[in-house]
Amino acid sequence: RHRKGMRVAREELLNEVLTPEEIESLGKLDADTYTGVDINLTEWLLAQGSILVKGSLREIAGHVLSDGGPMLTLEQRSWITQLSQQPLRLYDVTDVVPGAQVTLCDAVDLQASPIVVRERSGTRNLEPGMRLGCRVMIVQDHFELSGCAYPFSRIVGHTVTQVYETYLEEFSKDHKKAK
Repeated sequence: RHRKGMRVAREELLNEVLTPEEIESLGKLDADTYTGVDINLTEWLLAQGSILVKGSLREIAGHVLSDGGPMLTLEQRSWITQLSQQPLRLYDVTDVVPGAQVTLCDAVDLQASPIVVRERSGTRNLEPGMRLGCRVMIVQDHFELSGCAYPFSRIVGHTVTQVYETYLEEFSKDHKKAK
């Protein structure tokens, strides 16, 4: 129903975060890698993106979940609600059972309890000591990754956390000023 709006929102997101050369290189990616990029873009749009609907800018998740949105199961509605509420966070990978699960510890909130996440395919390339940027979702009685995941090596993971913490500090300062 809003295919054009989604296409425009996707193009705007790509133009905002990538150079023209990087956008062009997307077409050269193998199918699996392109699918991963597409999943990440779509998830970001559902979680935080906006779409033009009848001349008004609306949050995509809110629009999809509204009365005028598509027919969704309770599970689908829960998933989209969680996408819009759960931020991407940084986690330390502390244990991996390939094809089954991964144990994650919050890399910023060191007091948070470890989370055991059911994950099949995502565990193939993970190993203890890595840092992972992801959304953790609640599904019935367990945790799952939302779909997008950004693994960082041990070397780069520390730098990513520093940048993330600086961003959180700046956001907090800006948010306090706005009040």
